Amino acid sequence: ISALQALHIKKQIVLYGPPGTGKTYQAREVAGGLIRQDLLKSWGPRRFFSSAPKVADLVSSRTHRVQFHPGYGYEDFVRGLQIGSNGQTEYRDGVLLRMVEDMKRESDEDRKIPVVLILDEMNRADLSKVLGECFSLLEDRDNDVRLGGHDESPRKVRIPLNLFLIGTMNLIDQSLEHVDFALRRRFLWFFRGFSREDFLAVSRK
Repeated sequence: ISALQALHIKKQIVLYGPPGTGKTYQAREVAGGLIRQDLLKSWGPRRFFSSAPKVADLVSSRTHRVQFHPGYGYEDFVRGLQIGSNGQTEYRDGVLLRMVEDMKRESDEDRKIPVVLILDEMNRADLSKVLGECFSLLEDRDNDVRLGGHDESPRKVRIPLNLFLIGTMNLIDQSLEHVDFALRRRFLWFFRGFSREDFLAVSRK
């Protein structure tokens, strides 16, 4: 099974391996392939092949990337308390919830087009801390999950069916055995190793 096929089935995959093996590049290629396949299916061949510039724009606008780092936390990715302009603390949505809210406002036709979020270098952050309740959100997309927090109106979230996640992980920083099993089973994992053919192709240029 290819990474693209797995993304269609599971909706969440991780490309892992040594650094410098093109994982981020492959993640973008897989994201573009997913979006193009769905556009071809939804639009039909005539509209798809006559709208190359629009297809390219949609691939670009519906592919998002977040680079994890040691200081990246739940507040950045999901939701957390921050100081507002009036000096008081208030809950603000992180990257994931802002994407979910934007997708809710889309038309029915746009909701048929995949949105891909690339979680780059996800091994550099504390994944259990960053994702929080997203463990449940990724497992069961048919049900709402109540977020943590103590605001007056508890927030419930559901990840859209057309939101796909592609993670990348460098094994030099963290081995796969050290990744939380609850996280591992929510993704399909693909090893990206050194390619002799790619190296020879580059060296000939």
